[in-house]
Amino acid sequence: MRTATTILALCVAALLVLGSVTLYSAVMVTGGEKFMRQMLYLLLGLVVCVSLALIDYRRWKTWMVWVILGSALLLLALVFVPGIGRTINGANRWIFIAGVQLQPSELARLAMILALAAYADRHQRRMNTFRHGIVGTCLIAGPVLALVLLGRDLSTTAALGCLAGTLIFVSGVRWLHVMPVAALLLAGLVAYVAQSEMRMNRIRAFLEPSQFQETIAVQNSRAATAMTVGGPGGLGLADSPFKKGSHNVPLHFSDFIFSVVGAEGGLVATLGTVTLYLLLLLSGIYIAWHSRDVFGMLLATGITLSICLQAFVHMGVVTGILPNTGFPLPFISHGGTNLIVTLAGIGLLFSIARQGLVRRQSKNPFDRHIEVPVAESA
Repeated sequence: MRTATTILALCVAALLVLGSVTLYSAVMVTGGEKFMRQMLYLLLGLVVCVSLALIDYRRWKTWMVWVILGSALLLLALVFVPGIGRTINGANRWIFIAGVQLQPSELARLAMILALAAYADRHQRRMNTFRHGIVGTCLIAGPVLALVLLGRDLSTTAALGCLAGTLIFVSGVRWLHVMPVAALLLAGLVAYVAQSEMRMNRIRAFLEPSQFQETIAVQNSRAATAMTVGGPGGLGLADSPFKKGSHNVPLHFSDFIFSVVGAEGGLVATLGTVTLYLLLLLSGIYIAWHSRDVFGMLLATGITLSICLQAFVHMGVVTGILPNTGFPLPFISHGGTNLIVTLAGIGLLFSIARQGLVRRQSKNPFDRHIEVPVAESA
């Protein structure tokens, strides 16, 4: 477990350093306001991370988890309140309170993971029934997905749906119960996309980017170009043409910041970034596998999957493998809510590792190592 937590800590530290340097380079053309604000968010996120790492994660599976979920649903509803919620780029994703901008879907993601893990832990012997395995979990995840979808944030809804489906499957739900529900939701998603001309155009732009490279696919086209000019070692932290002027990559400091990594860090930086996320994924899986209860296993699985899913979708969009979805790159993209929530998840992972199973070493080299729970603290 010590090796897994050490690798996890090193990966997070490396990604935070890479993110700080990349973001500074990405925004220094327009001034340092975004960078300084992000550094404040980073400081707050580290405080949250350390605090959650020191608290026994099992305390969150009490009534507190339902308070957290209810608060997240309330924040999701506030995006529709005039004067508080804001519509940006056709989506209701943000709220502004006392001059602070928040993205409630990020908070709801962690709240949904906590609630599903706590529910499955409580009903673990009955998760193979339709009532507890499907109906109960849908009552938890359904309101979150519905409110995010009503805010016209389809990509986040799809990601949250995949995350919830994975946790439900890992918790022991029967395939016979899952497949009809999954097919129904997939059909509804396809119908929802088909009835919107804008969404269909995005799919056409992904399939035929050459016909839309100056309109809908301009972000993808310029990001792909930026990824190719870095070469093996990159252009360095110079004032590259991909941050301003006619070759500017829109949202290069947030939704397309991986293009800055590719242009200025080259192949070495891009492969290094991918490797760091893969190591984070393996560390999170190891912590989940060695957790001491179902709640810890599902919580670690959900947190690890949510971080890595965002990362790989972001990199897939920038490299042209996936259609444009507007996902941030965890630890690197500009955005306070995502950074703080992601670091909160890392803190919970460390807490799960601290309370996890340990190996009892035997003097007999042919004797199998036996995993035993750590004694309960007084």
